[in-house]
Amino acid sequence: MSTQDLIVTTLNKYSETLYDNVLKHNALLSNLESKGQVQLLDGGSFIEEDLMYAENSTFKWYSGYELLETTSSPVLTSAKFEWKQANANVVISGEEMRKNSGAKTRKHNLIESRIKVCEKTMKNRIGASLFSDGTAYGGKEITGLQALISDSPTTGIVGGIDRATNVWWRNQVYSFNAEQGIAAGATPTEAEFIKAMDELFIRCTRDEDTPTMIIADARYYGLYKAVCQNIKRITTSVTADAGFRTLEYEGVPVYFDINCPQNHMYFINTDYMFFKSHKDANFKLDKERLPYNQDASIYPMIFMGNLTISNCNLQGVLKA
Repeated sequence: MSTQDLIVTTLNKYSETLYDNVLKHNALLSNLESKGQVQLLDGGSFIEEDLMYAENSTFKWYSGYELLETTSSPVLTSAKFEWKQANANVVISGEEMRKNSGAKTRKHNLIESRIKVCEKTMKNRIGASLFSDGTAYGGKEITGLQALISDSPTTGIVGGIDRATNVWWRNQVYSFNAEQGIAAGATPTEAEFIKAMDELFIRCTRDEDTPTMIIADARYYGLYKAVCQNIKRITTSVTADAGFRTLEYEGVPVYFDINCPQNHMYFINTDYMFFKSHKDANFKLDKERLPYNQDASIYPMIFMGNLTISNCNLQGVLKA
């Protein structure tokens, strides 16, 4: 097998598994995938989410021949999220290919190792961006949790909708400082911490809709773990077989994520959150590119998509 054949074979193998590997690397993406909220799209100027933002105003109790309400009731709109793109490249020089062209001297793992590094880089960077506010790199980064589930939900534009004038598009927020008078640097007691979690969970609940996962930074995860140990309440969540160590709260898995902002705990309803990418750019290893002024082969790894949301009101953040 020639070096070029080896490269093509290796690339094909990784193209089939790369997308899944990225999703399984992160608790949020893994949960979204398990619910069918990771979706491939075939195009469009924006990624659109249809929203039901109001009840039907024609509802009416009546009797006998009383007239029924037939006035048009606008209840639908849409949020538009921009496509975000990311790239990393697997590069091998002509010299390296020629040195590895002999069957006896070839380093079979050269291109495979570089693909693995490229894959790990994409996984780590995407994982960090899931917690971004979407403003980094000139606004080119994913619209992450700091934007979708904001510390200041009464301001800002999400999906093209202004939260200042659309109360229904605001997420829930619980601040230890604002609601319990606990300074940002102070550590809440176990009772104070559970009180905050209980209150935020209730705020994020509507009938059968409740948070389906909770993600915390190291400090808040540690505080909740201490609570669980003291009341002998540590349990294993249903996602333990996916490789994520979790606690549970009200039957909901609680995850630690190193990328979660300090002193934050997100209460997420994944029924209304999506990770969408273009079907032709879902961490895809593209075909070989040959620079006109270099003796090298370049294999781009490309992502095009975004994290989106269709109901902010059922999401919440616990903060200092």
